[in-house]
Amino acid sequence: MAPARKGVRPLLCGYYGEHNLGDDALLAALLAQLPEGCDPLVTAFDQGEVQQRLGVCTCARRDFAAVRRALDRCDALVLGGGSLLQDSTSFRSLLYYAALIISARLQGKPVLLWGQGLGPLRRRRSRLLVR
Repeated sequence: MAPARKGVRPLLCGYYGEHNLGDDALLAALLAQLPEGCDPLVTAFDQGEVQQRLGVCTCARRDFAAVRRALDRCDALVLGGGSLLQDSTSFRSLLYYAALIISARLQGKPVLLWGQGLGPLRRRRSRLLVR
């Protein structure tokens, strides 16, 4: 008899727990689509609210070091919903998500862009980075 396979733990990254109805609705839709046995870890600003409402484990979305440590403990990276790869909010925001993607790929972990738009990318360096 083969040993039971432990559930997959994806790190779900997005603009979650910021009290933005659209982004929180995208998170709920993403969670509903995860296969049985997944044990997601969600980046969230208001961690208590996301934990209470959706019953998931969270880490501090605005603490890059904490998110990086969470990625180390996960099996995959999922950037969920919206347009996270853009530089209209700030170039720093684009660097944040790009660094997570690069880190996951260097660790050999799958990266999934779920419901993602790209842009706007106003800077040449932004377009090169996303490419």
